[in-house]
Amino acid sequence: MTNAADSYLPITSADMEAFMKWADATMMQTQWRATKTVIRSGETLSIKPIPPSEQVTDTVSIFALANEISGSSAILTPEVNTVISTVRNGICMGLYLAQQYEKRAGLDIMRQQNASKSLGNGQLAEFNAKGATASAIAMFGAASYIVYELSRYQADKVATMKLDFPGVPELAYKTPQNGLVSVVYYFARYCSADAGIVNNGLELVKLALLYFESVTNEIHGKKSSLTFSEPFTEVSYKLENSDFIVKGFENTSKGAAVSVEFRKVGFGDIVGNRRAKHYAQRLAMMICCYDVIHKRNPFLELGSFPGTRMGFGFPGTGKSLQIAATATLIQELCERLSIPFLFWPMPATVVSTFQGGSAERMEDWMRRLTDDDKIVYAPVDDAENNFMDRSREGVSAGVKEVISVFLRNTEGASAIQRGNWVIELFTNLPEVIDPAVLSRVQSRFPIDGAESREDFIDQDFMWHRKLAKLDSKFVGMADPKGYEYLSAQKALHNLAELQKTDGGIYVAKDPKIAEAVERATKGWKKTEHDFFGHLYTYVRESYPRFSSRDVRNIQSAIDARIFDFDLPSEWLDDTKLFYTQPYDRKVEMLKEALRANMKGLDFASIRFEETLRYLDTLAQIANVQFERDVAATVGRISVNVEAEKRYKKAHS
Repeated sequence: MTNAADSYLPITSADMEAFMKWADATMMQTQWRATKTVIRSGETLSIKPIPPSEQVTDTVSIFALANEISGSSAILTPEVNTVISTVRNGICMGLYLAQQYEKRAGLDIMRQQNASKSLGNGQLAEFNAKGATASAIAMFGAASYIVYELSRYQADKVATMKLDFPGVPELAYKTPQNGLVSVVYYFARYCSADAGIVNNGLELVKLALLYFESVTNEIHGKKSSLTFSEPFTEVSYKLENSDFIVKGFENTSKGAAVSVEFRKVGFGDIVGNRRAKHYAQRLAMMICCYDVIHKRNPFLELGSFPGTRMGFGFPGTGKSLQIAATATLIQELCERLSIPFLFWPMPATVVSTFQGGSAERMEDWMRRLTDDDKIVYAPVDDAENNFMDRSREGVSAGVKEVISVFLRNTEGASAIQRGNWVIELFTNLPEVIDPAVLSRVQSRFPIDGAESREDFIDQDFMWHRKLAKLDSKFVGMADPKGYEYLSAQKALHNLAELQKTDGGIYVAKDPKIAEAVERATKGWKKTEHDFFGHLYTYVRESYPRFSSRDVRNIQSAIDARIFDFDLPSEWLDDTKLFYTQPYDRKVEMLKEALRANMKGLDFASIRFEETLRYLDTLAQIANVQFERDVAATVGRISVNVEAEKRYKKAHS
């Protein structure tokens, strides 16, 4: 398999130019004997078969329809011109890919033999099967390219448009040219005034995206029935000066992923959440060390790169702000380092009502994490909606599909982590997240919002600072004594600073965890490996779902503390000092910085603290539903008691 980034077979402009004459002729005039047609009934479009007695050869012209949509016979609108040129280039792409397959599969020789009547009887079935595969390659390659290009064109406007589109009526699998003619013909029929879909250029863009994506989906669904396809599926292609790639019949190019717009937020705009903010800053530091040329991240190689993280807290504590601030910081660093950045939040519509649709959408979303030429930040807000515990009653089949794809692509056999992407789950209800998904989370951090006196003062300060811009004397309230505004929100150099403000040594909060610690302490010291072996055993007695994967996650948290140091600021000021150094040299420089940081650390203490933090979080998630049920019951009892008092008072 040729999956490495440097093993793509190149496609040049000259390669495609060779097929331009045929593409122009086909778009100028397309003839097809249709067996199906698109019928409009009121507001609804549907696909209907044409009786054999009524089937005739029809002629259409994409170019003529383009002029009609533009309202001019001389000048095409920019939107229409973009679609026409993209479709033409797509046809050339499809024909080129089919030609390469024919050479690799020996189909070109078999065509000559068939034309000269020298094809053996035993070869006829193979000849027809390879012809069908070549047709599929041509149609798939053309449609993939068209979707790739058009998905980036006025994406915000096109995404909000709604068009009635019932699907692709039929595709032909005889020869590449025959297949492309069928594709062009039915696209033209959808563009015609009879269909009543397209009234302007943007609607044409939307229709083209819907239509050609349906073509790729249909062929993708038939790939298992396409025999002799190995000469195509075992190689990969890449268009020069472009991100467009072809890897067999996989939908790798459903449009070039374009960063979703997000609100620019600085961490100074967030009150509280000091631990979460610090983790985000460390994440940005680590992920931006990704080497685009070597496709590796030294932090991953050194064993301290959490690919999946989770922030949790009550509603209104700043999870959405945390996402925006993290994206802002990573983007700013990427811009300074000239590394492409992709902000790729999971869409709220990933769960589909159609069987298999959720898996397909999730695969498409996860596939962007394999874009090894950029840094990808992939947050999942309200993660409980898409990752709900599969054992709960009423969980949809779509959610189960999403979880299955997530698990397979994060730690499955096909999971690839180069250190250029991170998934962050954010949720108000961590206890309803599927346990298997939770087990993939290597780093967990609470998002509690404002907690201290200083936090609430700073939150008010941000508010009345806005009012002061209107009238500096309007607020007129006395400043707090002994406190400088926003000083509590300053960035941390390391988590040791936060430990001091939190009161020093961490103590287990969950009673069962505290009891396990006490039992382990009676026989062993925290400087002994035996202590942790027994501690984990005792924890498992109270929390049976505690597993070796949790131990690995604890180890990841400890690794993060060991790597909890600032990179020298001059490395970012002058990228030649570190970021543009040879990869092996960067690894050694980080090792030197790590060794210097380790000298001031007490491993046993860090291990003990991070272990208890993780175990407390595990217990909190496990117990929260029970506590919620208890609180609800207490509330109902309180209401009943108060109601009884009022009733007695009213009737005394």
